Amino acid sequence: MQRIGGCLVRGETFDVLREDYPYLTDEDLNFAQIYVKAYPIQGRPKLDEVYN
Repeated sequence: MQRIGGCLVRGETFDVLREDYPYLTDEDLNFAQIYVKAYPIQGRPKLDEVYN
C-alpha cells in the first residue's frame, strides 16, 4: 500500500496505476491514499528530500 499510495500522493493517476496493477479497484486506490497519510514512512529522510 505504501508504494501505491506514494505514487498517488506524488500525482499519479488511477488510470496509470491500473496499467501496472490491473487488479486494484477504486476502493483499493482510495485506501492507499488514506493509508500513506495515516502511516507515513519513519526514519531518516532521503538526501534528495532534504536538499530540495
